[in-house]
Amino acid sequence: MEKTDMIDKKEYRHIGKYVPRKDARDIVTGKCVYLEDHKFDNLLYARVIGSPYAHAMIKKIDTSKAEALPGVAAVVTYKNQPEWSKRFLQGTPPTKPLLSQQVRMVGDPIALVAAETEDLCRQAGRLIEVEYEQLAAVFDPMKAMEPDAPRIYHEFETNRWPKDDVAFGDERMLASVERGDVDKEFAEADFIGGGVCGFETRTVPLAPEPPSVVIEYDERTGMYHEWATSQGCHQPAMPPDVGRMPHEIVIQVKTFNVGGSYGNKQELTAQTMYACMLCRLTHRPVKFAYNKEDQFLLFEFRLGSRMDIEFAMKDGIVTAVRGDWYADCGTVDDASYCITAVGLGEMQLALAKCRAWDVDTVMAITNRAYSGTVRGFGGQELKSAMMPLVADAMMKADIDPIEFYKNNFVCAGDRYMWRDCIWYTCHEVDYRQTIDDAAASFGWKDKWKGWLKPTRVNGSKRVGVGASIHGNGDVGEDSSEAIVQLRMKGHVVIHCCAVESGQGQRMAIEKMVAEVLNVDVNMVHVTPPSDWDNPEEFGLCGSRGTLTMGTAVTRAAEDAKRQLFALAAEKLCISPEQVRTEDGFLFAYNKPEDKIPWAAVIPYTTDITGKGNWKARYNAPNCVINLAEVEVDVDTGETRMLNMTIGTDVGQIIDPKACEMQLQGGIGSAAIDTGLFEEHILDEYTGRFVTGNLIDYKWRPFNDFPPLDLVINESQPNISRFRAVGVGEISGAAGAAAIQMAVQNAIGKEYRTYPATPNNILKALGKG
Repeated sequence: MEKTDMIDKKEYRHIGKYVPRKDARDIVTGKCVYLEDHKFDNLLYARVIGSPYAHAMIKKIDTSKAEALPGVAAVVTYKNQPEWSKRFLQGTPPTKPLLSQQVRMVGDPIALVAAETEDLCRQAGRLIEVEYEQLAAVFDPMKAMEPDAPRIYHEFETNRWPKDDVAFGDERMLASVERGDVDKEFAEADFIGGGVCGFETRTVPLAPEPPSVVIEYDERTGMYHEWATSQGCHQPAMPPDVGRMPHEIVIQVKTFNVGGSYGNKQELTAQTMYACMLCRLTHRPVKFAYNKEDQFLLFEFRLGSRMDIEFAMKDGIVTAVRGDWYADCGTVDDASYCITAVGLGEMQLALAKCRAWDVDTVMAITNRAYSGTVRGFGGQELKSAMMPLVADAMMKADIDPIEFYKNNFVCAGDRYMWRDCIWYTCHEVDYRQTIDDAAASFGWKDKWKGWLKPTRVNGSKRVGVGASIHGNGDVGEDSSEAIVQLRMKGHVVIHCCAVESGQGQRMAIEKMVAEVLNVDVNMVHVTPPSDWDNPEEFGLCGSRGTLTMGTAVTRAAEDAKRQLFALAAEKLCISPEQVRTEDGFLFAYNKPEDKIPWAAVIPYTTDITGKGNWKARYNAPNCVINLAEVEVDVDTGETRMLNMTIGTDVGQIIDPKACEMQLQGGIGSAAIDTGLFEEHILDEYTGRFVTGNLIDYKWRPFNDFPPLDLVINESQPNISRFRAVGVGEISGAAGAAAIQMAVQNAIGKEYRTYPATPNNILKALGKG
């Protein structure tokens, strides 16, 4: 790993240094507590009984045999669903009921079963007798929007999600970008490129721990208590905030350790609704857990993305963009318009000098399975479809991609509109040095031979290189609050809803607070994640934890420190500015030998409480450039990854090993395999995926990763106390597009297909 220091850095006690994670030993020895480890009394298990058809009407349904099975507590269908639960709706906008006479995808619930064991749930499901009327199904987003396409929701005139006044929380979502004189810029362009490209492989992150919830209903208070495998405590409780559940519904959410998320275990909306209904009906806690097959076939897939866009270029700068971005949402999606709203912002970051825009987003409803949030949230969906079209304009202009990225990517002073429809001015960050450093480490100048030209040829094997870039303003998304308590004996407690799903964010905020208070990290502790016991917190997504949560806890620690120093000043007969602290002791700056403990100034049986917050803003985007080198055998179509370089500027490293892990993890979960062989294959005759296992759905084992070079700069932008920019979310988002460009240059022919399987390569070569 190469690290380039761009300015003189402040020397910290903890920040920028590796500190072993407190939970490391428990994780590797199996002592960490996950949801599966926690024991609940009187627990019922729940399961969805799904439709075998992609589109059908239920003509008759008989659950009497299932209900009579000993150990079955409830069987719920659209016919006996409680009236109060019919207000539980899925999707944005809220549309899809939990249970319906019309089923819209394979696996769509025809019944929910709660029983003493999971096996009993399955047995009950087999006893349910159903008569269906099959309906025509549609799986292609363009065909779904044709006037004579089968109607999936009769509430809408077409198979499009309405986008008027679509909101996420209190933000109105950006649905199109329109400004400038597009026709004029295209008329004056040196080159025009673009066309149609799709990233529609419906990839599945498949985090090691499947999505699961346990919910208990308190009949006295009317409150639901939830334990979830979510990466954020706020997320499962989100439905009341966005209109999917009635506002009077109150859910208290707790989590344990989370066995990975890969951005895919956030809302758990459907699971939460199912369990809420069943636990209230049965008066017992209910566990709804997917097994691996369910996770593969029924949980949230990555949004299907297809672009029909062209780009005008003059003097190496994209000056105008026009076209449409089509998203295949499947049957329902809780985040499509937020995903594409973020994507439209990211498009502006990539083409920050562009003066004229006419780009619209279209959300198509199909009979495919649910879509939802996945690592790269909008980024990989955007860049995988967009960058091959931008590359077409680059190729016509014969521009080196590295020079193009340096000249077009956002810099300090550039303006853009983010997902909330508000204009922002890029603050202080400039990634041109990072782009140069990454390209130099990769050896780009020697390897790049021009468009559609391989780096080298060895018989039937051709080597090609490619590069793509990505940035995201969501490092500053949504507000955060935190409380820091200073205890008498020198210990520090952080009240902040930080869930540990593998990224080490809890340890990172402990280091930040320890740095502010100048104490050993082992003296700082974060409360268990619970949205009821901690201040409001959106959760760890979008790489926001470092900047937003980190700033909130830092400000809370600073507030507590001010109070501590005010009390110490009275005790030491000096001004607060003269007070210093170290490891739970206080002293005058010029008399470090005369120390008194915190307990000497903190009143007995009390503590000092500091409060801090972060208000959402999107003016400090991050950046990652991915450079890829691949070898393609033009006789067999086999593609092999030779190496990859990731270049980024994190502002300030909080923990070097955690930073390295985040960059490596993004490549593994959202870049290499999605570019080379990861895809779900749908049988459009039955509407079923035929790749519902890790034999047919290809993944690379960890010991088969190619060499990976990391170039991490630390430019110290003045955006927070520790000047750190979050980076994990985007580390692999542009990777698939970089691989696509490398394949294209290796085979010497235009190539826009994902993934780069032998069959797809041979088709491009005219051999398929």
